[in-house]
Amino acid sequence: MKALIQILLLSICWKGIAQTPPGLAWKKVFGGKKSEKAFGITATYDGKIAVIGSSTTEPAQKTDALFLLLDANGQQQKSTLLGGGSEDILRAIAPTYDGGYILAGQTNSFGAGKEDGWLVKLDEKGDTLWQKAVGYHRKEFFNDIIQTADGSLVAVGAIERSEGKTDMWVYKMYPDGPMKWQQFFGSKGTDEARAVAEDAAGNIAIAGITAQGKGGRNIWLFIVDKEGKPLYHQIFGSREYEDVSRIVATRDGGFALAGFAKAGVDGNGLKDMWLIKTAPNGEMVWQNTFGGRSNDSAFGMTETTDGGLILVGYTFSHLIGANTSNALIVKVDGKGKLVWQEDGLGGKQDDELTAAALLPDGGFVFAGTTSSKSENADGQDIWVVRYNREFDVNTAIPTNLSLEHFELKDNSDNVLEEGEQAFLTLKIENTARQDAYDIDLVLQEKTNTKELVFRNYQKIGFLPAGQSKQVFIPLKCLEGVKPGDAVLEAFCTDASRSRTPPVELSVPLKPLNLPSDYLDVQWLDPAPIKGIMQAEVKTGKYTIRLRTRSDRKLNRSHFTVLLNGEPYKVGAKAGETDLADKGKARDIFIYEYTNQLDLKAGKNTVQVVIQNGDKKATSPAFEIEYSDKPNLHILAIGIEHDDLKFTTKDAKDFANSFKGQDGLLYDKVYLTTLVSGTRTPAGVFQTEGDVIKKAFRDLKEKYNYTIYEQDLMVVFLSSHGKTVNKDFKIIPTDFGLAGEKVLVDYQNDIIEQLNPLPCRKIVFIDACHSGSFENATTASNTGFSEAGNARSATLIALSCADQNTYTLASCRAEESSWEDEKWGNGAFTKAIIGAFQNEKFKDAEGEFSPAEKDGILTIGELYHYIGRRVPQMLLAAGKQGSQHPYISQEQLDKVKGIAVFEVK
Repeated sequence: MKALIQILLLSICWKGIAQTPPGLAWKKVFGGKKSEKAFGITATYDGKIAVIGSSTTEPAQKTDALFLLLDANGQQQKSTLLGGGSEDILRAIAPTYDGGYILAGQTNSFGAGKEDGWLVKLDEKGDTLWQKAVGYHRKEFFNDIIQTADGSLVAVGAIERSEGKTDMWVYKMYPDGPMKWQQFFGSKGTDEARAVAEDAAGNIAIAGITAQGKGGRNIWLFIVDKEGKPLYHQIFGSREYEDVSRIVATRDGGFALAGFAKAGVDGNGLKDMWLIKTAPNGEMVWQNTFGGRSNDSAFGMTETTDGGLILVGYTFSHLIGANTSNALIVKVDGKGKLVWQEDGLGGKQDDELTAAALLPDGGFVFAGTTSSKSENADGQDIWVVRYNREFDVNTAIPTNLSLEHFELKDNSDNVLEEGEQAFLTLKIENTARQDAYDIDLVLQEKTNTKELVFRNYQKIGFLPAGQSKQVFIPLKCLEGVKPGDAVLEAFCTDASRSRTPPVELSVPLKPLNLPSDYLDVQWLDPAPIKGIMQAEVKTGKYTIRLRTRSDRKLNRSHFTVLLNGEPYKVGAKAGETDLADKGKARDIFIYEYTNQLDLKAGKNTVQVVIQNGDKKATSPAFEIEYSDKPNLHILAIGIEHDDLKFTTKDAKDFANSFKGQDGLLYDKVYLTTLVSGTRTPAGVFQTEGDVIKKAFRDLKEKYNYTIYEQDLMVVFLSSHGKTVNKDFKIIPTDFGLAGEKVLVDYQNDIIEQLNPLPCRKIVFIDACHSGSFENATTASNTGFSEAGNARSATLIALSCADQNTYTLASCRAEESSWEDEKWGNGAFTKAIIGAFQNEKFKDAEGEFSPAEKDGILTIGELYHYIGRRVPQMLLAAGKQGSQHPYISQEQLDKVKGIAVFEVK
C-alpha cells in the first residue's frame, strides 16, 4: 500500500493539472532479428511517412542505414538498406521540393578519411538518385540536414581538426550536391552541430554543443545568413553539462531548442528535458524543464498547429526506481507552459522516441526504438507512433486563402526547353482570422499538351491565420515537345470547402533542334536579370553555376574559369569544382558546372571557357561585385538616476536612430540596449553595475565570430560619473548610494574589455558631472581645477592606449551634461539625433547643417555639428552653465573621416 501511495503521489506531481493527450491512432514496429533504431521522420507531400534509421540485421553489412516509407496508416511500402561493407549511419531526413528526400549522416565505407560526412538523395519512391561522401582525411560527420527556401541543402555536423577535438561544420550545397560554401566554428575543445533550421528571413540557425561555455559542455546557438556570414551566437547552460538534439524555427521569428540539462538549470531530477525559446537574434526569451526525479531527455521536437511545441524523448521518472525507460511526449504552449504529457508509452524494457513530425492533417507522427515485447519488439526495433490531431476543425467558418507569385524557378530565361527540369513556385497566404486546415493544392494544365510532367496534387495541410507558405513543384519538359505555350492553373481547397480563385501561368516551350556538332554554355548562378549580366554579392567566396550542352561527354578538365581575364586555379583541389551529369535530350549531353571562386573586393569579371576537342564555347562575361561592407555594432547603456530624467531614454533613442541603416553605409547594424528598470527577453532586470560590467566582459565572446577588422563599434553610455583616486568611475546607481564595489571602472571594465576586439571602437560617453577627455595642458589653460585636470589626463591616457579605441565626451572638465523637458533628451543626445535627422540649426555664426552634400555623416562632421549646437541649446534654454562636447585633436585626426550615418 505504501508503494502504491508513492506511485500515486509521483503521478500527481508529474502530471499536475495538464490536459488529456489526443487519441492514439496506431503504433507500428519494424525490424529483424538483430537491432534496428530510428533517428528521423518526416511527412511527405501526399501524406505518406518516411523514416530513417539503422539496421544490423542481414543482409546489412555491419551497420547499414535503413529507409522506410509508410502510408498514412503505417503500412510499409518501401524498405531499403543503404551502405557498404563498414559502419554507415544516416541520422537525418528532410523532404525535398521534388517530392523526394535528402539524408545525411556518416560513412566508413566511402570517402577520403576514416569517417566522412555522407549524403544520399532519394526520389519519392525511395530509390537512390545520388550519394556522396564529403570529408578530408580525419573524422567528419553530419547530424542534420534541411532544404532551404532557395532550394539549397544545408547539412551540419562536425569535423575533426586534431585527435578528439572537433569544430562545428556547416555545409551548404546545391540541390544535386555540389558545394556552395562551408563554414567551421569552434574553440580549443569539442564543438559539434546537432541540428539546423531556417527562419522566414532565410537565416540559418545551428544548434550544437561547445566546450567554451561555463561547464564542460554547453548548448551553442549559431545564426548565419544565407551566404554563411555569422550574424549572432549565444551559449546556454550552467557549470554542469547540457545537450541539444533539435531546433525549430517558430512562427514568431525565433527559435526553439530541445535537449537535456543536468540538475542546476532549475530542473526537478538528475537530468531533465530542457526547452529554450529564443528571439530571432538568438537571445533567450524563456526556458523550461520537464521531468521527474530521475533521468529524462528530449530528442525530437515539432511545432504544432496552435503555435505550441511537442517534445519527445524518454523518461525514467514514470515509476520510482525504474531501471528501464518509457517514451515521453510533452506538449507546451507558445510560452513554454505545459499543456499535456504522455509517459505511459512502452513496456517493461527500454522504449524511447527520437523524432517528431507534424502531419498535413494536424496530427503527429513519432519515431523511436522499442525493446518491449508488449510492443511486439523482437530485440530492438524501430517504433513508429501516430497521434490524432488535438481538436476538431470548425468547418463552418470559411477561410480566406489566396495564391500569388506563381512563377517558373531555376530557369534563367523563363523558357522551358526540351528535356529541361525546373520548379514551379507559388505562395499560399491565409489572410483571414480563421486557421485553415487540410489544405490541398491542385495543379492542372489547361492547354493539354501532355508534354509536361508535374504533380497534380499536393497536401499542404495546416496554415495559421495571417501566415503564408511557399510551395515548390517540380516540372519537366518531355522530349518531342512542340513550340508554343503551356498554360498551367493552380487553386487550393481546405476543410471548410473554400476554394481559392485560380491563378494561371503561361510557360513557353521550346524544342532543342540542335545540330549534331554542338557545344554551348548558359549562366544559372548568378542568373542574368532581364539580360543584364551583373550581380552583387556579400561574400568573398562565391560559387558560380552554369549549364552546358554538348554532343560529346565532358569532364572537369574541359572547363577553365577566367577571373578578371586570368585562368583561375588550374588544377584546383577536389571539392571546389563539380560537374553534375543532368542526362541527355536528343543525343545531347547536359551538365551543370560549379566552381567556388575567391573574389576580390569590388568588381570581378568572370567567364567560363569549355574546350572539347576542336570545339570551344565561352560564356558571356558576368560582372560580379563583391561588396565588402563593414558591420556597425551599437551598444547603448542608460543608467536611471533620481536626479536625471533622460539617461535611459537617451540610450534607447540613440540606438533606435540606427534602425533602418542596414544595407546603407554598413551591411548589418546590430543594436544592443541596456537600460535600468527594463527586462531582457529572458526576464532579468537590467540594474546595477554588475550588468554593465558583464555586458563589456561578454563582448569578446559575443562578437568572437561576428565582428571583423573593418567593422565599427559605437558604445553610448549615459550615467553619473566621478573620480576616485584619479580613476574615472561610472556610477550605476544614485550618487549618494554608490559604494566602491558597484562602481564601473572606466579603464578595467570598459576600455580593457573593448581593446581585444579587432574592429574600430568609438565611445560616446555622457557621464554627467564628470565627462572629461581633455589633456592636462589644455585643461590647465581653461582655469579648471586640479581634480578636473587629473580626470582629463587619466581618461586621455586610457582611451589612447589602444589606437583603435576613441572617445567622444559630452562635455569638458567640470562641465555638466545638461538635459531639459523641452528637449526630451540630454543636450548631447538631442544634438546627435538632430545630426542623424539632418536638422539645420542656427547660432550666432549663422545656420549650419550636419552633413555635406553627399548625405554621409562622418565623425568629424558630427563633432563639428554638436560642438556648435549643444552650447546654443543651453543658451536658448537659459541654462546657467556651459557644455562643450569634446574629443582630443589627436583622436579627431584619426576618426574624423569615419562615416557613421547616412542622413535622409
